[in-house]
Amino acid sequence: MSILPATQDDKEQDIKFTFVRGTRWDDNVQVLKNDGSPVDLSPNLEIKMRLRKQINDTDNVMELSLTNGKLVMVDASEGKFGIRCSSSDTLELPLNDNKAIEYVTDVIIQRSSDEYEPALAGKVIVQPQVTRPTEAT
Repeated sequence: MSILPATQDDKEQDIKFTFVRGTRWDDNVQVLKNDGSPVDLSPNLEIKMRLRKQINDTDNVMELSLTNGKLVMVDASEGKFGIRCSSSDTLELPLNDNKAIEYVTDVIIQRSSDEYEPALAGKVIVQPQVTRPTEAT
């Protein structure tokens, strides 16, 4: 998946992830500049991604980062990182009366203690489980 970086002028969201609650969320993302070249992620301290119900919420539904291991570097010089959430991680997401839940998200790159860059913005759709692991026999 290649993603153009978010800018303040963007009217639409750049990205949309969909996965099933209680299953592994495993995606690779490439962050690109507006000219299509990759953003070099090698000189960074941290990459952070948060899921929230609404953009103005202060509470995170889930936080992903290189530090907590839910984000991993795949190929820094090519602008590629991965999302690696376990089944138990996604099982902790709230239920919504067995309906899909849509969250807002964005990713920031922290280059230094006080320097941040937007990488992408969009939506995460979490589908309810139909087949549950405890039922598999």
